[in-house]
Amino acid sequence: MKIEFENQLMQLDHDIRHHGFVVGLSGGVDSMVLLHLLRSMNLNVVAAHVNYGLRGAESDGDEEFVRSYCSKENIPLEVLRTGADIDLRAESHNLQARAREIRYQFFESVKASRGFQWIATAHHQDDQIETILHQFLRGGGLAALRGILSEKDSHIRPLLPFRKAEIEEYAAQNSVPWRNDSSNQKLHYTRNKLRHELIPAIERIYPGFGASLLRRAPLFREAELLVRRETERMITENQSHHDGAMLLPIEVIEKSNIGHLLIWQWIKQRGFQHGQTAEILKLMTASSGSFVAANAWRVWKDGDYLALAEDERTPTVVEIHGVGSFEKLDFFISDQIPRQFERDYNCAWFDAANIVWPLILRPWKEGDKIQPFGMRGHQLISDLIQNKGVKPWRRTSIRVVESDGQILFVPGLRHSALAPICETTVEALCILLHSENDSKAMN
Repeated sequence: MKIEFENQLMQLDHDIRHHGFVVGLSGGVDSMVLLHLLRSMNLNVVAAHVNYGLRGAESDGDEEFVRSYCSKENIPLEVLRTGADIDLRAESHNLQARAREIRYQFFESVKASRGFQWIATAHHQDDQIETILHQFLRGGGLAALRGILSEKDSHIRPLLPFRKAEIEEYAAQNSVPWRNDSSNQKLHYTRNKLRHELIPAIERIYPGFGASLLRRAPLFREAELLVRRETERMITENQSHHDGAMLLPIEVIEKSNIGHLLIWQWIKQRGFQHGQTAEILKLMTASSGSFVAANAWRVWKDGDYLALAEDERTPTVVEIHGVGSFEKLDFFISDQIPRQFERDYNCAWFDAANIVWPLILRPWKEGDKIQPFGMRGHQLISDLIQNKGVKPWRRTSIRVVESDGQILFVPGLRHSALAPICETTVEALCILLHSENDSKAMN
């Protein structure tokens, strides 16, 4: 095992003797063997242990064990004691995710403070089987089925070529001490259910299932790489940008014959779930304005395109009692009163004496009406938005300025006939909307 381990490490880094390794050390057999193997190569290592305090005395015992071992073997050790940052009432997957986040942030900080190159963790082939199966059952795509990568950024996993039994055999043959984590037996963790119940059951029905899955993992990785390169190329060549959205032609998606994969590559960094690709493909035959949402992003049907845009909805209501800046709007009073007006819906002037304060800045809603300046009667804001050709993804960001229950101004679209400037106007209220370029320049 030692020779194979060294060969594996040399493939990851040909200059390993000049690079330092932060070794995630839990005290379990996997991480203890990893540390032992790295030390046997006379490499520059520092052990990093996290005591979450989740198992009380057992957690403290793990910390004392790694402190004692590292002291005896003259191995540098850094320890993080935490627990306050983890909600013990959280569901198991949330708890584990938070613990993982804390752990890797700590490893990164140790690597940076030491000026080291690598973070080494003790994932092995049995972890790989669990990961692939877990991701498959959760509905993951090709990227999920590729499993754990032996190297990603500064993270390496030199034990991936080995089964758990090989690691335990090495520990026994080389008198490597280790501690058992009792939480690995608790079945309320999904991983433990897979490890202790589901995988053994599958192996009884399909002997050699795990080995077969491991043989296919490289195929999944190569397929994922091929698909990613092709979909990235298609997106780069066909995507356009308009009014804050990224647009893909529906015709390109239809002719690609890999619509699910293409859409997933397009949306996966925006908080969407893999299962939503089917919903998004249905948008291609839906009416314009239909959408599929995920957190702060939406995919819209817009004519012959699908549009990916951030939801700019601002649900807050602001009460304005005087001049000042609010969101992207400036409110100020001036005695320099224009007598002629250009058709500029980013700027509106009103007779200050006829304004009823406070003004209300709020999102528009269905049924809102405005009495447009220069027109008789009222117009629905929804009709105004439609007539102005506002793109669907922009509509949620539209705000109105209200005075005494009536809409005074729809910034960027229309100002009302309320409180008009006249010959007797002494002071005027100006409401000015910053353009996007102005806003960017101010930030």
